[in-house]
Amino acid sequence: MNFKKEPRDLKQTVVHIREAIDLADDLNWDVNDWQKMLAGWTSDGTVTVIDETN
Repeated sequence: MNFKKEPRDLKQTVVHIREAIDLADDLNWDVNDWQKMLAGWTSDGTVTVIDETN
């Protein structure tokens, strides 16, 4: 399986990083880098995916 050719489920990716942040925060881990990464992926906490394959 070639993961670079597989379509990515960006919505699910955001769900996973949010869950990771919540779990790590519960353990008092430093989640600042993960929060910054999530902020770079989203706009006000939401993700809009536009399919441009026409």
